[in-house]
Amino acid sequence: MTGEVFLSFRTHCEKLVQLLNHEQINNFKNGADDMDRIKQMYEHAIKIPIAEQSRGKSLQEAANFKTNANLFYKNKNLLEAIHQYNRGVVTCPIDTDESRKLLAVLVANRSAVLFELSLYKQCIVDVDWVLQTGWYPEDLQYKILLRKGKCCSEIKVYKKAVDSIKEAIKVGVNTKLSEQKLKEIRQILKIAQEKCAKSDQNSIDVKSEQITYVKFDRNNFYPAASESVDFRYDPNVGRYAIATKDIPAATIILEEEPFSIVVGKDNILKNCSHCGLNTLSPYPCENCTHVIFCSNSCKEKANYHQIECNILPTIYTSGASVNCLLSLRIITQQGLAFLWENRKCFGKKHEDGSIYKSNDYARLYQLCTHTEIRPKGEFLHYTFMAIFLLRLLKKTSFFPFETQEEVLKDEEAYIGSLLLRHLQLLQFNAHEISEMRNTDGKCDVSYRNSHVGGGIYPTLALFNHSCEPSIIRYNKGTKMIARTVKYIKAGDAIFENYGPIYCTHKYVDRQRKMKERYYFDCQCVPCVENWPLYEQMDEQSLRLKCQTCEHCLIVGVDQDNPFVVCKKCKTKNNIMLPSLQLMKLDEFTTKAEDLFKQGDYEGAIVFYQTAMEFYHKHMVAPFKDMVKVQQRLRTCMVHDGNTQVLYKKPTEFLPVNADQNSEEILNTQPQMV
Repeated sequence: MTGEVFLSFRTHCEKLVQLLNHEQINNFKNGADDMDRIKQMYEHAIKIPIAEQSRGKSLQEAANFKTNANLFYKNKNLLEAIHQYNRGVVTCPIDTDESRKLLAVLVANRSAVLFELSLYKQCIVDVDWVLQTGWYPEDLQYKILLRKGKCCSEIKVYKKAVDSIKEAIKVGVNTKLSEQKLKEIRQILKIAQEKCAKSDQNSIDVKSEQITYVKFDRNNFYPAASESVDFRYDPNVGRYAIATKDIPAATIILEEEPFSIVVGKDNILKNCSHCGLNTLSPYPCENCTHVIFCSNSCKEKANYHQIECNILPTIYTSGASVNCLLSLRIITQQGLAFLWENRKCFGKKHEDGSIYKSNDYARLYQLCTHTEIRPKGEFLHYTFMAIFLLRLLKKTSFFPFETQEEVLKDEEAYIGSLLLRHLQLLQFNAHEISEMRNTDGKCDVSYRNSHVGGGIYPTLALFNHSCEPSIIRYNKGTKMIARTVKYIKAGDAIFENYGPIYCTHKYVDRQRKMKERYYFDCQCVPCVENWPLYEQMDEQSLRLKCQTCEHCLIVGVDQDNPFVVCKKCKTKNNIMLPSLQLMKLDEFTTKAEDLFKQGDYEGAIVFYQTAMEFYHKHMVAPFKDMVKVQQRLRTCMVHDGNTQVLYKKPTEFLPVNADQNSEEILNTQPQMV
């Protein structure tokens, strides 16, 4: 159904474009600014129908999910059981006594699954929530109190365990629980009391693990970046990152909070709408089924959802992309008052030496849009989408005045122009948010860095593309971490990757993707020199570096002569020492793989870091061994980031050509409109 609706929306756009005459299209393209373009197209765009959708709450469906979940739980299919309970929790309304009781039962039953999965702190949170509501049947409360007591015992907070079990006995007595059952609970209490007498741990922290900030010396003007990174401007390539000092592989060079993030449609029942973290015990919205939160804290912080709640079903049904959602989220987070009152400031050039802050809307506003080279048809499509989002906003409380579909006030037109600008700049500057997940593969190696949604990170957006990137990036909480995957010399540009990499994607495919999506011809070294794919790299020769001019020396693996003359500078190079050291690298990589299998990723990184330093000093890319080490280094570093709940760490690396942690997976931008 969603595909049909999206096709219908696109069909409407195409029909509207066909109805425009040549003069109207030229006037649009040559419009004074985005606000002028919104005004020109508004009367045409409102012809696209908006089909309002249900927000999805249903007592009957919630009850069905509970029935299904109970069966899965009975059959010990715990993950499917908790999935069904969560769908019931999200779907259940709270407008009647019956629905409130059902919601409490769903959460209580979910706590039983959490206990079985050894997620004790999450179980305690669920039990406390159920008891706090007062909606759970009194004669069953002893069960969840006892469950909480067992959880406290498991995490060795015995005083809390004793208190909870005593409360379970009290409730049991008041509700006429059988003497046999009370006897069993008293025996559990006795064991907890004995453990309590030997323990001094009396408090419990059931909050989510706090994400700590990386400690490094930061750039004074770009505080999200390391002091080893600076940013320059070139009229041909725009702003770009550069190393101010030598940077070893595996070095964190950026840690940035997002300006905004959104969770994609496929993950709205898996990941918190506010922080993006995966959860098996979500907090629902009372009014819709299109968001979840990992905690009450995130739920309270997500004040933008009060505006978005009514319109999210329509947005998802329309087939809108992650970038469309992100464009809207930027607006709902900032609010009309701030955006309208400061509208004359956003386009102004910042003073030299001013600090580039990630939470400064003016910085986001000035990210590149490539308006001047955008194809007319695509530009019209973006404009129709911006007006579609604006029309939805007009149906909410966002505007503090009465709105009319046929009337476009200046404040509305201005917000429409910002939506249009966001859609344009997000195409080139948005990044995915991701987490490590286990896959259902048949092999033992089952992991993938999966997209959760999208975000806008203004400092990271300044890094340019190369098919041989200098960095890998991953999320830790909402923060984006950028970490080097190669040795970078002072003065060298620092590149990220927008999707395809040289060792797994053909030159023509890389060029086509960059041109279609980002409007440029890639001039990176692998493209200019036409580097081979991984499987085409020569394994019968070594690519050693001339120690005078750094030119590549091609040496056969079976060569006996210890000297090679550089064809460029004529220097006679002794290749014996690097050849011997190269043999020792096998020991390092073997140790690294052993540490990886033990889950000691940072320990493995140290050995891979040593290998990359050797490659930088003595060899010239590309060659297979370097590609394999970089892949393993990336895999280790990405495991420092977000993971799904109950993620099982891998014990083997994927082959290079099957590596689902390649740059294409890790570094692809969210889809555009």
